Amino acid sequence: MSVAIIIPARYRSERLKGKPMIEIAGASLLERVWRIAKACKGASRVVIATEDERVVAHAATFGAEAVITSDRCSNGTERE
Repeated sequence: MSVAIIIPARYRSERLKGKPMIEIAGASLLERVWRIAKACKGASRVVIATEDERVVAHAATFGAEAVITSDRCSNGTERE
């Protein structure tokens, strides 16, 4: 069975803009989550879903696959 993990990463969060790219002890929040997801046994694909090109560019710096979703998604559930 093939399993994909989708990580919703909204740049324009109302509470904390740019949250996925905030650095914590040398790595962004997004990179940390992506690395944990990549380590999951059985996950054949890990994709970051975002509404912003800045997140796509940031994801590329650590080798992650990212896709642009609609900017009309109001939360992570809709982004998936």
